[in-house]
Order: sequence, then C-alpha cells, then structure tokens
Amino acid sequence: MKKKKRVGVLLCLGMVLCFNLSVYASGNRAFNYDFRHQVALSGSYTATKDSATFQFYTEYNGSSSDVEIQQYLYHAWGGDDYIQSTYTDCAQGERRDCSLSSDIGTRYSYEFWKAQDGAYIRGNGDLQY
Repeated sequence: MKKKKRVGVLLCLGMVLCFNLSVYASGNRAFNYDFRHQVALSGSYTATKDSATFQFYTEYNGSSSDVEIQQYLYHAWGGDDYIQSTYTDCAQGERRDCSLSSDIGTRYSYEFWKAQDGAYIRGNGDLQY
C-alpha cells in the first residue's frame, strides 16, 4: 500500500514538473500598457532564446512616441541589475518591433520609459522571449 501511494505521489510530481517545463518553453506574453512616464512589465521572464522580441501597437499617443525598453537581470530578493536598453518609435496606429539580446536560461525583468511630458501612451503588445 505504501509503495502504491509513493508511486502515485511521484507520478503526480512528475506531471507537475512536465507541465511547468512546457510553460517555460512557450516564452510568449501578451501585455497592455497605459502610462505617462514609466511602467514595469509585471513578473520575470526566463529566456528561451537568444533575444527578447517586443511587438507594440499604440492606440493612443499624447505626444513623444519614443519609448525606451530597459532590460534588468532579475533577482528574487529585489534590486535587479540594469543590463541594456533599446528605443522604439511607438507611433499611434502602427505596429513596431524591437529586440534585446538575452542568454537562454537567464531571468530578466523589463521596464518601459518615455519622456516625462505629462502625456499618456496607451496600447498593447507581445513579448516573445
């Protein structure tokens, strides 16, 4: 009886781990944005390829369309380390792509920044990592 119970627990644990690996391998996250100056993309992302590719579609842009994407090395205890950034022109009504290099298996976090001019920028996007 104990042996069957132990096998059952191990089988369940194996299924959970396999599910987590399939989620890990997907590497795709849709997001929405609506901010004035700075917003962090929630969560951390473990790289599944050698670049993180962002696709933006801006629905509304009150002024400056230049957006900086900052990449940080993620630390669970906080205090993420800045690594690099890139700029993209988030023109209203247009889709834009940009990418940042990454190392497979490394966890990153991302922030979006724009000129502090008091105007909002709003839209949606997709991160492939």
